[in-house]
Parts: sequence; structure tokens; C-alpha cells
Amino acid sequence: MDTWIYGMTLIVLSNLEVVHSTTSSFCNITGGTNASTTNADKPTITVPFQEVRTVPEHYVWCSAEGTPPINMSLLNASNCSPLASGIGKVGSKIKQNGNYTCMAKNEAGFDTRDFTVAVIDCGPFCSCSGSLRPYSVENRYRWLWRDSPSELLWKSIPTTTTELDLSGNQIVKLPEQAFAQLTNLETLNLNWNKIQILPPDIFINLSKLERLDLSGNQIVKFPEQVFAQLTNLEALYVY
Repeated sequence: MDTWIYGMTLIVLSNLEVVHSTTSSFCNITGGTNASTTNADKPTITVPFQEVRTVPEHYVWCSAEGTPPINMSLLNASNCSPLASGIGKVGSKIKQNGNYTCMAKNEAGFDTRDFTVAVIDCGPFCSCSGSLRPYSVENRYRWLWRDSPSELLWKSIPTTTTELDLSGNQIVKLPEQAFAQLTNLETLNLNWNKIQILPPDIFINLSKLERLDLSGNQIVKFPEQVFAQLTNLEALYVY
């Protein structure tokens, strides 16, 4: 099993017991207290996906804000077994569809977040990989068909993708919502296609994007404010 051990090898959430719920698909926490008796801020978990759609090669992760240190665990909710533990952030490669629970605890209290994961097959016409960095995750997805992507492709790109490479695929037209669910994208390569027009809202929800390559296309005019939502953009290639 591939897991992300972030900062230490094993975290035990003291005074808390994790039990499988008899009334839902997720894990419940019993024991301990969530009432703070200190000036510390309770942890607040973030699962950075509107919809968790992943491939077995990618990492699925969650993080938490609050007063450190924040002890975190990622659980398979079908049996409440731990997949990974960490400090401040936790992640694992998930290979089965199902429900999962992210847990966080510090001296002020605890938080949990439940989410459902759909695992898809990358297939023979794409290449996927995932790697870890001390403060980030890099999940790559590259389309290898070398032909204009079908409607199915746009709907099957993992939402866990942080680096998307669609270069050299004879793309002429981009669907208006092609990247709307890919809110974790940091790099987007669309170079050496046959794109002529960009939909005005094509880059909606891509506030984390840092690098965008549109070179080698046939774009003559860019819609007004098409790049306005790319607030973290550091590199833009258009010719």
C-alpha cells in the first residue's frame, strides 16, 4: 500500500476511538471532547476536490488548518482501517471506489470530513503518475491518443490531476467546461494543437494554475479577461 507519511511515521489520535457507523457508510469518532479549553484554534479540514475522481497512480489528500501540530489520519470508511497518517496533511493512493474519512486533531479539538472516491482506469491511451513532495503533491495525466479527444475524455480526466498534458492531440475546439472541475491544476499544456478559439470561461476555477502553454496553436485573438481568474499564473506561453 502506498501512503504519505508526512512528518512522522504514525499518528495516534489519543483519547479518541474510531468506530464504523451502523447508520451510515462513514466512520464515527467516540471518546474525547471537541470543546476547546485553550486559546488554540480547532482544526478545520479541507478536501481539495469538488468531486473526487482519481486513478490508482494518483494521490488523494486532505489537509487541515488550525493551531499546530495537527495530527491527521485518512481512513477507509468501509471498515475504518487507516490508510495513512501525517501532520497537517495526509494522503494515499486509493485503488477502490468507496467512502473515505479524513480526521484531524489538535489540543483544541478535532474535525472529520467524509468524501466519496470514484476510481477510473487511465487506459492504454493515457499515462498517469503521482509523486510526493514535502509540501505538495504532483499528480500527472497525459493523453497519448494523438487525435482530437472525445467527449468521454473531458469527463474522465481525474480531478486529482495537478499537471495535465494534452499537447499534440489535434484539438480544434475546447468544451466550455473542459477544466471546470480540475481545481487543483498547477500546470496545463495545450501546446501544438489546432485550437483557434478559447471559450471566455475556459479557465474558470483554475486559481491554482501556475504554468499555461498555448504555443503552437492557431489562436488569433484572445477573449477579453480570459486569463483574469488565473491569479497565481507565473508562466504563459502563447506563440
